[in-house]
Amino acid sequence: MNNSNTPFIPKLVAHRGYAKNYPENTFSAIEAAVNCGACYIEIDIQFTCDGIAVLLHDESLLRMTGQDVLITEIPFTSLNDYPVISTKYPALKNTTVQIPPLDDIIQYLKNIDDVILFVEIKEESLEKFGTKFVVDKLLEIIKPLQDRAVLISYHSIALEYAKKYKQAIGWVVKKYTKKAHETVKQLNPDYLFCNVKKVTPTDLWRGNWQWALYEITDPEQAIQLANNGIDLIETMAIGDMLKHPLLKQQRCRND
Repeated sequence: MNNSNTPFIPKLVAHRGYAKNYPENTFSAIEAAVNCGACYIEIDIQFTCDGIAVLLHDESLLRMTGQDVLITEIPFTSLNDYPVISTKYPALKNTTVQIPPLDDIIQYLKNIDDVILFVEIKEESLEKFGTKFVVDKLLEIIKPLQDRAVLISYHSIALEYAKKYKQAIGWVVKKYTKKAHETVKQLNPDYLFCNVKKVTPTDLWRGNWQWALYEITDPEQAIQLANNGIDLIETMAIGDMLKHPLLKQQRCRND
């Protein structure tokens, strides 16, 4: 906890890109986050039936495309048949938006050397393809980012596997319980992610990890959390948050 008169300024993570103003987990959302100065970006990864890693939070395409199809049951080449619903985003008027492959995002970010990328492995793909296949694939894809990529997941076994390869990891906490605390101490991740509603910031598990809380869109709440020991604040409103007089000091680049 910060007892000085100078407030801590939290680091902001663009949750699924600039997801308030652009469709989440799309190239448009990632690019917009970069352009407004995000230093940290978080994305979600699922796999198509032919083993291609793509940016998608849900296993179903329903929420993003309006079509109730499982991503794990269609080949990558068919994704053009499932454009993302983008009509509610003014900046994308008359624009066709697609679910992107992870490789495209990595190739884009490898030349932007001040962005750290959190890559969340979704459990549905782990269950479908297995830990070894999924993690091995992701380790190969994110290699161009070197130490600027962090694999995160609810799935502690997948993170244990990745850690064997000296990969930075972050555990996403489902329940703030004694059992989960034991898992944290055993796993000893680089980052801990948790929904802000599930924890008491003044009673955090302490360790070598950095804390990241989501989903926060109020700058004053973000600053208060930082002064209670939270290192990173995850937000879908990255552009809005970085306009705050204090928070904008954390921008990695200008608009």
